[in-house]
Amino acid sequence: MNNKIKKIISALVISCTIVGQVAVPTVADAYTKSSTAKTTYSTKATSVSKAKSVSKIKSQINSTYRKAKSISGRSNFAHQCSLYVYSQLRALKIYQVPDTYWNGSGWYYNLRLGAKTSTGYTQKKYSGKTCLKKLVNANDGKDVYNVVVSFPKSYRSSSSVGHVLFIHAIKDGKVYYSDNYRYNGKPEGSVIIKSVNEFTSYFSSNYGGINGAVHFKK
Repeated sequence: MNNKIKKIISALVISCTIVGQVAVPTVADAYTKSSTAKTTYSTKATSVSKAKSVSKIKSQINSTYRKAKSISGRSNFAHQCSLYVYSQLRALKIYQVPDTYWNGSGWYYNLRLGAKTSTGYTQKKYSGKTCLKKLVNANDGKDVYNVVVSFPKSYRSSSSVGHVLFIHAIKDGKVYYSDNYRYNGKPEGSVIIKSVNEFTSYFSSNYGGINGAVHFKK
């Protein structure tokens, strides 16, 4: 695990509420930004030009979770949604601009509109509760990959730390992603599938709305 990630992890504020079988972060991912460490990485990016099958998307979610743990040096991402998203982006060789991370609620506002990553992805932003519908429409209903979505609040909480997650694909009206806590009896990192409407309704109701989505397009 590199020094940059170590320094950020050391500053995390951790708290958790257990809701049924779901462990949900309430005050998570507070951080101190480190600008002293520099990272060298390959500029070879994962190709997203061809449509992926559902089985391939599910396989990518599982393999990315394993790689993210290896990159971060952690055995899990409990209470650390931002670190999980950051590590997934690195596992997929996307490397967002700027190359750091924030509280869950801050991702949408801090990722730079129109910025191009070192591996050739352009950051496109879609705001508000209907951001995923806007994103799908902007891409003429075609499959969409590599999307960060951030939320203003933590789970059923007034905490402005918020939450963030990474969507691997939106395909045929369904959202494919994983999260950093147990969901419906499944462990963190498991494949979760919701329709765009279900996703929007669930997160709007439980996380105080949706700040917006950032699409890493290539």
